[in-house]
Amino acid sequence: MMRAQRIRVYPNKTQQKRIDETLELHRQVYNELLDLRIKTYKETGKTLCRTELRKHLPKVVGHSIQLRAVSRRLDLAFEAFFRRCKDPIEKKKGFPRHKKFGKLRSITKDQQLRIKGNLVYFPDIGRLKLTEPVKGKPKTMCLKKEPSGKYHLTFLSEVEVIPILAPDKAIGIDLGITHAIATSDGQFFDSPKPLKANLAKLRREQRSFSRKKKGSKNREKQRIRVARCHEKIADIRQDWTHQVSTFLTRNYRTIVCEELNIQNMLKNRKLARAISDIGWGCLKQKISYKASSAGGKLVEVNPYNTSQLCSACGQLVPKTLNERTHNCQNCGLVLDRDVNAAINILNRGIGRATPKFKPDREDVRPVHRHGLFSLTQEAYRAIA
Repeated sequence: MMRAQRIRVYPNKTQQKRIDETLELHRQVYNELLDLRIKTYKETGKTLCRTELRKHLPKVVGHSIQLRAVSRRLDLAFEAFFRRCKDPIEKKKGFPRHKKFGKLRSITKDQQLRIKGNLVYFPDIGRLKLTEPVKGKPKTMCLKKEPSGKYHLTFLSEVEVIPILAPDKAIGIDLGITHAIATSDGQFFDSPKPLKANLAKLRREQRSFSRKKKGSKNREKQRIRVARCHEKIADIRQDWTHQVSTFLTRNYRTIVCEELNIQNMLKNRKLARAISDIGWGCLKQKISYKASSAGGKLVEVNPYNTSQLCSACGQLVPKTLNERTHNCQNCGLVLDRDVNAAINILNRGIGRATPKFKPDREDVRPVHRHGLFSLTQEAYRAIA
C-alpha cells in the first residue's frame, strides 16, 4: 500500500538559497514548456505528451534528468484540464497558466533516491537531516517551501499495512454546524472552529500587511506572519479531523453519512465560512481512507428529509431551523434533531427503512468525491 509521510527539515542558509534558485529554475522551465506546448498545438494541431516534452528539456537547460518532474507536472495539469472539460457540472475549466515569480514552491524527485539513516541527498541542494525516520520503501520525494517559510519533505512510500479490524458495528453520522458531528448513538463532536477563534488576530495581521509598502522587507516579514496565522488555523483543523476520524474508524466498521456537494454549499455566503471552518470534506476524506485500512467502509446516502422524518415511526415532522428537538406527536419520540437525522441516515445506509420511507438504488451510493446533493435540509431551510 502506498502511503505519504510528511517530515519537516531545517536547511541552512546556503541550502535555502540553493532551494530558491532551483525553484526559480523549475518555474522558468515550466513556463518554457508550456509556451512550447501551446505553440506546437497552434501550428500543427498536435499535443506534446510528457515523453515528447522531455526531449526538449536539453534545449531549455543543460540538465534534463533533474527536470523530468517539471514535464510531468505540466502533463498532469493538462490532464486535469481535459478531465474538467468533460465534466458537465464543472464550470471553471482552468487552462494551465504560467507560474508567476515565487508561485512554484515544490521540487519533486522520483529517481535514484539517496537516503542513509536520517540523511537524504537532494540534487543541487545537498544533504538534509530528517527529524524522523522514513517508513517503508520510498518511491518519490517532494521538497516543499511553505508560504510561512518552513520546509517539508514528503515521501510517497510503499509500506506493508497490517489492518486492525474495527468491531463489526455500524453508525450513522449527521454533519452540521451547531454540532459538527452527531451520531446515531447519541454522541456529539464539536469542532474547535479555529478560524472563528483566530479571526480577530488574522484580520489585524492582514490589515498591517496591506499597509506595508510593496517590495519592502517589512511587507515580506508581515506576509510571513499572515501565512503562519493561516498555518496555525489549518493545523488545528487537521488535528481535530484526525482525532475524530480515528475514533470512528477504530470503533465502527460501517460509517454512514450524507452525500453532499460541499463545493456547491460553499456558494451560500451565509454558511460558507462555518462549513469551511469545520472541514466537512477533509473529515470525510480521512474517514474514507482510514475505514478502508481498518477493513471497513464509508457509505453515503440521500440526505433528503433526514431531519424531518421520525426515526421511530417514519412520520413527517416539519421543523424550523430554530427547533433543535425532534418531538413526534404520532409515536411520542423526543430526542435531539441531529441524533434523529443520524438514525435516519444509518437506517438508509444499512437498508432498514422506516414505514414511510423505502430506499432504492438511487438513495444509497458508494463513496466518491462529487456528490449529487448540494445542500442539506438545514441549508435549504436557511436559504428559504
